[in-house]
Order: sequence, then structure tokens, then C-alpha cells
Amino acid sequence: LAWSATCGAERRGDFMKVRDVLAYVIGPYRDQRGAYFVAENIRRAREVSLALWNIGIPNICPHANTALFDGAAPDEVWLAGDLVMLRRCDLAVTVPGWEKSSGSRAEVDDCESRGVHVFHAFYGSGRYYVPEQDILDCVRAREALRA
Repeated sequence: LAWSATCGAERRGDFMKVRDVLAYVIGPYRDQRGAYFVAENIRRAREVSLALWNIGIPNICPHANTALFDGAAPDEVWLAGDLVMLRRCDLAVTVPGWEKSSGSRAEVDDCESRGVHVFHAFYGSGRYYVPEQDILDCVRAREALRA
């Protein structure tokens, strides 16, 4: 995970403008195949999270928040907590493969039912990308409404 020098973030001097918005990363966590695949799901979600930070978007990555807490409490505890966090977010970004996860589909459905924008990250050339311009346009529109 490395800082992208070519990210599309607006900058002030050497510092990126951090937006007054909160995003949520949606993607699969659990995997019946075992711990290696859970770790891969966490890694992919963290890469999407970093791509958001690279464009000045603070975000919650639940995969990193409760990474490897498996068995410390029933899964329902983590899933319910994720929904609490999700409902405080202004937008969401999915990790590729989210469609295969019932939890991720429920999170996307929750966003759509509340009118929360859901954007979809994609993978290419060995890294994950977020739709920077679409996200920043959405954030700027929110900022304009607040002004």
C-alpha cells in the first residue's frame, strides 16, 4: 500500500485537501475457504480505502477495523456494528467481488434505500482504483448544498 503521487486530489501546497465527507468501504470479509482468503479480502478492502484517502476522502474500512476478530464475538455483532457505521456515512465504495457477499449486498441495499451514493472500485494494472471524478463531483455537490 503506497501513496499515489498521481492521485486526483486537490492539493494545498504539499497537503491534500481532506473533504468533509465520510465514505464506507463495502466488500466481502468472510470466506469459507479459510484464513488466507479472509486476509486477501481484508487486503483488497484496505487498498480501496487507501485509494479513497489518496483523493482526500476519509473513510471507514470495517475490514481493517475488526480484522481477524473472528470468534471473539458472534459474526452478528460485527455485522450489526458495521450497519451502525454505514448509516453515518455519506457515500460508499464497493470492492470488486462485492456481489458475491450477502453482507455486502445488504449494505448496498441499505445505501440505496436511503439514497446514499454507491460507487464501484475496479482493479487494473496491478492496483485498485476508485472512480475519482465521480466521487469528487458528488462531494463537491454536497459541499455546494451546505454553502
